[in-house]
Amino acid sequence: MKEDVFAIKIFNSSREDIMRIFRLTFLCFLMFAMLWSVPVASQAQESTDLDVDTPIVLVHGIGGSSYNFVSIERALIRAGYDRSDIHAIEFWDKSGNNYINSRELRDFIDNILRKLDTPHA
Repeated sequence: MKEDVFAIKIFNSSREDIMRIFRLTFLCFLMFAMLWSVPVASQAQESTDLDVDTPIVLVHGIGGSSYNFVSIERALIRAGYDRSDIHAIEFWDKSGNNYINSRELRDFIDNILRKLDTPHA
């Protein structure tokens, strides 16, 4: 008899109660998915022979931006790279004009190399 009362109670729930249950279920699922996707320290990649003194230039694609590399920059820093050796270009022309962007990339890299050749005081 108690089971029948419970079943009737669920089916007689108001629309607000049903939406509240749906939202709670969705939030629980979302939290589970987020926790599942967080890397665990024991799953960290083995350290390889990285040349952490070599500058890295990150180049985005058409319509991209330098902010696309935030997670890559964090991973490189965790791997041992210094933030000052990680460079992400922000192209002026987002349309994908390789004629313009190739020259901008050339100048960007030349500027990085020039800074490396300059002795620091």
